[in-house]
Amino acid sequence: MRLLCSNIIVWCAIAISHVTLADDHHWSFEAPETPSLPAVKDASWAKQPTDLFILQKLEALELSPSARADKATLLRRVWLDLLGIPPSQQALTAFLQDTSEQAYLRMIDALLASPALW
Repeated sequence: MRLLCSNIIVWCAIAISHVTLADDHHWSFEAPETPSLPAVKDASWAKQPTDLFILQKLEALELSPSARADKATLLRRVWLDLLGIPPSQQALTAFLQDTSEQAYLRMIDALLASPALW
């Protein structure tokens, strides 16, 4: 155990000796700045400001965004991502019947609160 501790101390000393604040100003010492939003041809596709950056790159590559996924596909993706299993028929029916704009967020909140996830 002493050998392990002494090796760790030596390694830390070597690592620290190579780091100085005067050396090449590291990005982590920079204050974060909010970038200006890029100009795009069709901003209606973007749901959030972040989407504009994705759309700008797609336009630069002369590509267009894929069609939006339907509700059943969105539900399946989230269930598979969070729980590793496809949604039950009950969950699918309930989600498809919920026509509110908050249906997707409510469904994600319910999955994150699920004991099956934790």
